[in-house]
Amino acid sequence: FESSFGRLVSSPHNLLFNSGYVANLSVLSSLPQPGDVLLLDEQVHNSVWSGVKMCRATDIRTFRHNDAEDFRRKLGEIP
Repeated sequence: FESSFGRLVSSPHNLLFNSGYVANLSVLSSLPQPGDVLLLDEQVHNSVWSGVKMCRATDIRTFRHNDAEDFRRKLGEIP
């Protein structure tokens, strides 16, 4: 099925997940590495938190829900 989907979207490489929860869990538990900073909306879905809890990044920060100004301020604090 993955190869058929790859042809459909013109991509030889792809990953398919059976749900958003599994996608968040899989990607967020494996991609962030030591030294990475994660800046998350404080009300992000539980599946994101579940994935982040298993990742190797140690600097995990939040900003106020849907607050672009707080996001910009927190982003500016990251070295």
